[in-house]
Amino acid sequence: MLFPIGIATGEAFCNRDNERRILKDNINANRHTVLLAPRRYGKTNLVSEVIEQLSYPSCSMNFLLAADARAVETAILEKIGELLQLILPKTKKAKEKILNIFRQLRPEITLSTMGQKVVLHPPSENANNREVTICDALLNLDKTAKAAKKHVIVFMDEFQQIGQLRDKHVIEASIRHAVERSQYVSYVFSGSNRHLLLQMFSDKSRPFYRLCSTISLKRMSKIDHVVFIQKHAEKKWHKALKEETINIIIKLSECHPYYVNLIRNYFWQNDEYPTAAKVDQFWVNYIETQKSIISYDLAALSNNQKTVLKDLAEHPANQPYSHENLMRTRLTIASQKEAIKKLLLKDFIFEDEFGFIRVLDPVIKAYIATLNTR
Repeated sequence: MLFPIGIATGEAFCNRDNERRILKDNINANRHTVLLAPRRYGKTNLVSEVIEQLSYPSCSMNFLLAADARAVETAILEKIGELLQLILPKTKKAKEKILNIFRQLRPEITLSTMGQKVVLHPPSENANNREVTICDALLNLDKTAKAAKKHVIVFMDEFQQIGQLRDKHVIEASIRHAVERSQYVSYVFSGSNRHLLLQMFSDKSRPFYRLCSTISLKRMSKIDHVVFIQKHAEKKWHKALKEETINIIIKLSECHPYYVNLIRNYFWQNDEYPTAAKVDQFWVNYIETQKSIISYDLAALSNNQKTVLKDLAEHPANQPYSHENLMRTRLTIASQKEAIKKLLLKDFIFEDEFGFIRVLDPVIKAYIATLNTR
């Protein structure tokens, strides 16, 4: 699929040349990386593309549903088991020698519908000291990679969730202890809440302070999208898209990577040559399908936050506390500042490269516009 809504790699991956180069260099130099970006900006796509290009054994751990230390331990042990299966030597004797590194976790090779896999069992005496198991497992993974002479990648996604747990400091400290000693395992951290993630890696009081190199993903430029779209339009229909069609794709999506792909995916998958009118109608139909979801998200905002969000949807501002802006929202400067702070933290708004504060999601912006026309 050329323009997937999910993970895009290979021919489907668009640009991010600089970010790819930096992430590759970090992995090869064993510099651990944290990726910062709003939701749907292609963080997972970037990691997946780099892993595919490097061809290193890897695993991906997702902590979104991790509600306690036990869930973190379970996710880490399960994925380490999957990674071990990728790097273990073929001969039984060599395999047993390497698995002996994990002897305290009683490694077991089992058969499933997906083939062989390694299962690790946490020692029962560590039931109330799971951070020890987590740290030891990650340290042993590095020892195993060294013994197998393999460079491996561990991608920890939705990592900000760990920072919300009751035992966050000891869990973070145990992971950091292993990560900073790693020689053969490169770690990449990411998450859907970039502000919580940034706190974990920039707060001097937190274990992950200054542990990683940071890559911040921005929106790609119009020219990057245009070149990519036209290249594949020529392949698909043996002709480029008309300028007015390109312009409306860029205008509606505002170069937000998820929505550019959403529009392209519809027309390429349906083998329908895009025109400006067709793209516009698709966008109207899509907003209609998203109304209940957007309404639910907006309902969670305070009245002041809704007021400011509505105003910024209509009037992006580089001076949001000016007299003119305050006259429109009818808020005090303190209330305006608090509302903007909360909206930034929740990724409803962002500051663009020109210093203007705008609504981050073009679909939410478009939905607000429909409310104003009623």
